[in-house]
Amino acid sequence: MNIRLILKIFLLLLIFSSQSVFAQYSVFNHFEKEKYVELYVAKSVLTDDVSEINAISNVGVLSSQFFCSSTYCFMAELPYSYVKYDYSSPFMNESDSEFILGNPRLGMRKYFGENYQLDFSLVLPNVSSKDEFFAFYYGVLTRNDEYEMFFPELTSLSIVGLVRFFEDSIVKPYFKIGMLGWKLDDFNDDTRYELLNKYVVGLDFSPNLFSIIAKIKGMTILTESDLDFGERNINSFVLAFKIKSKFQPGMYFIAPLDELNDSVKYTIGVGIETTF
Repeated sequence: MNIRLILKIFLLLLIFSSQSVFAQYSVFNHFEKEKYVELYVAKSVLTDDVSEINAISNVGVLSSQFFCSSTYCFMAELPYSYVKYDYSSPFMNESDSEFILGNPRLGMRKYFGENYQLDFSLVLPNVSSKDEFFAFYYGVLTRNDEYEMFFPELTSLSIVGLVRFFEDSIVKPYFKIGMLGWKLDDFNDDTRYELLNKYVVGLDFSPNLFSIIAKIKGMTILTESDLDFGERNINSFVLAFKIKSKFQPGMYFIAPLDELNDSVKYTIGVGIETTF
């Protein structure tokens, strides 16, 4: 199936479905089997090494959860990256802007009671290394906790389990762990496969009026034998806040915790979610 047709189907589902989804690109937890649509926009604060990127550049994710039953929900997510850059060198000066749609994610969540969940998802390759370079580069930098959003020529399959504790408490510790399989087509059109482990350790503080989430999330590359421990592990700290209402505004903060993301100081995001 053509990727453009898949993107059109995704957008139609978001517009016409009265039901909605757990979002792995989303920084927020969706423990309940509820239908929602969510849009968040983020920008990264970069180091002086990446001075070409203009401050109005941003990355967004449109997420939805739909077709929920008593034990299942389906999910769909579509990211984008917009970048404005000013590049200068002794040989040329250039100012331009770029926009790309990222790699869409489709998935399903299986509920085992209130505290156990299992997610299956597929990331489809929409970003190409032949696309606008600055747009996918800025997307990878900004959402460095989710490389699949903008990594070029990437197809990914994942299975991730979630366990949470103290269901009736306003403070709920939880963790996720899972496996990802990546299919990558590099610049020379060679195909390679990678196996990764994904993990999240978090704390959800949810009184009646608002929710605060703090978590460490990361992944470990398992299949590259020539990487040392620091190069194998990619970790981020996430802090998020959301007001509980029919329309739920929120914001989040992401800080990279490893040297692979040393071009990014931090990422901040704002947005809104509505449930049905």
